[in-house]
Amino acid sequence: MNLAPGFVLALAAAQAPEAGKGPPGTVYVPGGRTAIGTAAADIEQMVERDPDAREYAGALSAETPQRILQVADFWLMATEVTNEQYAAFVKAAGVRPPETWGQRRIDAACRLYLSALERERGEARAQLKADPASSPFDRGAWWRLHWNDSSEDLPAFEIPGGEERLPVVFVDWNDARSYARWAGLRLPSEVEYQRAVRGDEARTYPWGNEWEDGKYAETSRKELRSGASPVGSFPLGASRQGAFDLAGNVWEWTSSPYLPFPGYQRRVFAVGYGTERHPVNAIADFDAGQRIVVGGSFQNGRLMARATTRRAADRTQATDALGFRCAASTHAGLDAANAILESELTPNVRARDARGMVEFAPEATVCVEGWATAKAAEGAPPGYAVIAGYQRVLFAPVRVIPANDPGGLERLGAAEGLVALGFLSTSLASLAPDLPPGTYQVFWRPKGGRSAASAGGVGSEEAPLEEVLKIDPSLDHLVLLDAHGHPAHAQPCRLAWENMRESRAVWMEAAESPQTGGEAAPAGSRMIHFDLCVPSRSGQKGFRFELRLRLAPDALSVSWRPR
Repeated sequence: MNLAPGFVLALAAAQAPEAGKGPPGTVYVPGGRTAIGTAAADIEQMVERDPDAREYAGALSAETPQRILQVADFWLMATEVTNEQYAAFVKAAGVRPPETWGQRRIDAACRLYLSALERERGEARAQLKADPASSPFDRGAWWRLHWNDSSEDLPAFEIPGGEERLPVVFVDWNDARSYARWAGLRLPSEVEYQRAVRGDEARTYPWGNEWEDGKYAETSRKELRSGASPVGSFPLGASRQGAFDLAGNVWEWTSSPYLPFPGYQRRVFAVGYGTERHPVNAIADFDAGQRIVVGGSFQNGRLMARATTRRAADRTQATDALGFRCAASTHAGLDAANAILESELTPNVRARDARGMVEFAPEATVCVEGWATAKAAEGAPPGYAVIAGYQRVLFAPVRVIPANDPGGLERLGAAEGLVALGFLSTSLASLAPDLPPGTYQVFWRPKGGRSAASAGGVGSEEAPLEEVLKIDPSLDHLVLLDAHGHPAHAQPCRLAWENMRESRAVWMEAAESPQTGGEAAPAGSRMIHFDLCVPSRSGQKGFRFELRLRLAPDALSVSWRPR
């Protein structure tokens, strides 16, 4: 999809998303008031009536107490991530594929191991010695060490024949999160999962409250299947928005730690009748380091497939019944900005001023983003898509500039040298200014300001920043430092004092964008113009400035879109 020249991207989070305008392969889930968890009385009845539930009394009690939460709108993948979808990530990012994709090489390595072990035993017996110490061949450990080894006889990895549309499994939490970030998405929260299943009602399952084995979800039926089904195999079990397999098939990772709900209480349930009545302790073993997985799997029955089931899993866990799906916020760039703050602009590298660590406002992010897709195999369910890549350029402002007016800003700049405005992050190289892909902290430096940073990073004893970036001391400047505080770019810039308004981004194709230096823009390049307003302490007014980047041509040819 090519946007019209000069198209102003819709950046207000309050705007209602349009159908088909979310990331590829997602459905729109409207937010609203949602029943989260299960009432304690309902758990007690479940344990009383169902002997199978007593074994899980502690885990079931973790669903209490029930509460009503307002959940924001979001996008959710229509299916669990499949082998076919995950393969695009593996090939593009060069990461380790699941163990099941290397079975032929693992089998060959196992044969070599056993052959060598038998040879050693034979030699030991010939010399009348005891058999050498040995241990079973660890298939998972071998794959983790040798998955990227070259082999002339066997492919490095391959999706088992006919399993392209099966949910990818043997992926741990970090694998799932890495895929999500590569694809311009994120893992859903536990609350979002329950919203997707329950909507405005307290539904037990995505389709309602009734249950019939084999009709709505892939669970432990009488046939006792040995694995998951292709995604979308149970269309009658889809949610009202068109998300498949939210119950059954494979467990799904969420971003939520396994912590108690507010007001949680330890409970003891009395079960049985007469002299057979006895107590059942229901104490959940919470652990903030674990993550919640939801939805049940082909190994479990209806009890685990409920919307409110909270199962805890170590983040390193990877099994044949555990996969994931992704979500996305409706505010463009919010997920990427949060990921940057978590993994790049961590507290130990983030800029500091006289008040402490600079605070950013990811919820006010301005973003231009787009996806590339690959052709999916025949027979995909509705809403399914294979993401082949994701590109984005975003700016996230500081939460507030600690000045009440232009005079206060001047005094702040004179005292501190650099005043933080926000951070810029781009997955594409910029031709003008010349910036490689990466994240940059953006500052304002007043004219005649004192030196506050150096080429070795803020606070370093190397050459002054002004010398490295050739800053004219008679002019105000925007200064860009990389995520570690090293100088990257400076350009003259005045901050205007205006009524606060939403920031925006405008982009143009090469043919419509202005030329610089008398040279035509490279074919396929784009000019992105950020018109930004950062809040001040006054509340009603803020500081406005502009930032332009000419992006290098994109090899992925993504379809840029507003959200």
